[in-house]
Amino acid sequence: ELKKLNENYTTNEWKTYRNEKHGFEFKYPENLKIEDNLKPYGCVFARKNSGSNIGWSYLDLCTADSDTYSPSVDFVKWVKNESSEEGVSDAYNFEIGGIDAVRVYHPKSPQTYSAYRIYFLKDKRVYMVFLNNIDSEENSILQNKILSTFKFKESLSIW
Repeated sequence: ELKKLNENYTTNEWKTYRNEKHGFEFKYPENLKIEDNLKPYGCVFARKNSGSNIGWSYLDLCTADSDTYSPSVDFVKWVKNESSEEGVSDAYNFEIGGIDAVRVYHPKSPQTYSAYRIYFLKDKRVYMVFLNNIDSEENSILQNKILSTFKFKESLSIW
């Protein structure tokens, strides 16, 4: 279960990342560095900025075109089939930017941090959000606050 957001954790002073091609934006704190490799598909990485030493990302947002997923297949079933984890939900269990999504838990292993993988479909495009090291309460709060600012173009009042 995602941890409750700290209401005192405001985003007023945060920067805004905006992707014109895919029509979304999200806010992020200054201590994160954004690496944009979404050309034409790929990932946006939000990493802790500590000089020349860029560490593990807090949040990755990746996208793939419609060749990845066939609309003739139920999306939740597709996610379940694509995921290597057990216990994937049989229904949408999350929401991001006003869109139903499937959130999958990936436990910590010797090679990786624990993580959530969130999959959703928008305009025949598959989006995947990776939240890394979610067992850290600080990371979880920050990641959820970033996700709470995620919006697609049609839901933005000013673009």
